[in-house]
Amino acid sequence: GQLKRVALANVLITEPDFLILDEPTSQLDPIAAADFLQTLGRINRELGTTVLLTEHRLEEALPLATHAAVLDGGRLLCTGSPAEVGRRLRGRLHLSGIDGQAAALAGKWGLGFEIAEFCWAPRLEQPDAMELVRQQIAGVERLWLHAPFAELAPCAIDLLVREAALRRFRQTIRTARMLGVKRIVVHGGYIPLVYFPEWYVEQSAVFWKELLADVPPDMVLAVENVMEPGPDMLVQIAEQVNDPRPVSYTHLTLPTI
Repeated sequence: GQLKRVALANVLITEPDFLILDEPTSQLDPIAAADFLQTLGRINRELGTTVLLTEHRLEEALPLATHAAVLDGGRLLCTGSPAEVGRRLRGRLHLSGIDGQAAALAGKWGLGFEIAEFCWAPRLEQPDAMELVRQQIAGVERLWLHAPFAELAPCAIDLLVREAALRRFRQTIRTARMLGVKRIVVHGGYIPLVYFPEWYVEQSAVFWKELLADVPPDMVLAVENVMEPGPDMLVQIAEQVNDPRPVSYTHLTLPTI
């Protein structure tokens, strides 16, 4: 935090009209981040310097802003005052539970929430995890549940490894039903230089066909491309699965404000 303050002071010596900062709090703890953003607010108010920044710590940044713009995958979703942006996004924006404050913020602002507690598969079997999630989602209407992903490979060459992924995803479906959640995010599992694209598409289709037999008709399964170069392979998988239900394949990114 102090190093960032020194760097900021060095810039201010030149008396700039504009400050452009790209996620200046990304490596700071919550206290240092809030303090740094407050410093930017004082610079704007007292020196009249225009501050343009990208930031994911919305609770601290938005009260300081006079104008906000939301980007998703390089596309401008909306722009306006923070209040206007909040109203426009309320029905679309979901906060990820990887941030400890996300659930409280989702409830406060009427946003959706992505449950991330079960990203580590053993949490599916730990009773305290379910109780924690129930507390998190109290009062939140729109929910996603992120399935576990570490060491789970739907397209694995070893059938025993693939069976472990099936077991964990079936646990995830049961957990989602117990929580009343009808939308689940799963990783496609592609690893470059490990799986040939042709193998990945063919074997993933086999895997998802088998799993979809356990997915309730009113549940959405969103397959997220993480290491895939793009959504094309997921489109091919969906075409081969040919499930009569609506298809959902996505590349999720956290909007930047």
